[in-house]
Amino acid sequence: MNTKLMLHSFFAALLLLFVVVSAQTTDPAQTQHGSHFVDENGDGYNDYAPDADGDGIPNGQDPDYQKPGTGQGKGAGNNGFVDENGDG
Repeated sequence: MNTKLMLHSFFAALLLLFVVVSAQTTDPAQTQHGSHFVDENGDGYNDYAPDADGDGIPNGQDPDYQKPGTGQGKGAGNNGFVDENGDG
């Protein structure tokens, strides 16, 4: 193998290592949602967000959630929480 090919292979491996290490150290929950976002089970939803039906999807993102006063089920217990930006 010639020296030029070995040098290119070395730098390609170094770049790949950098990309892999960078991807593993980035915490998308902290970056995207801030320091109060807790996702211990890794499902992408804030563990402390109100979830009236207990399905693991916060009220603001749950397609089957009905707000209180709409005349249909699942709105009890949200304690006045309003998710204005829809992030749960």
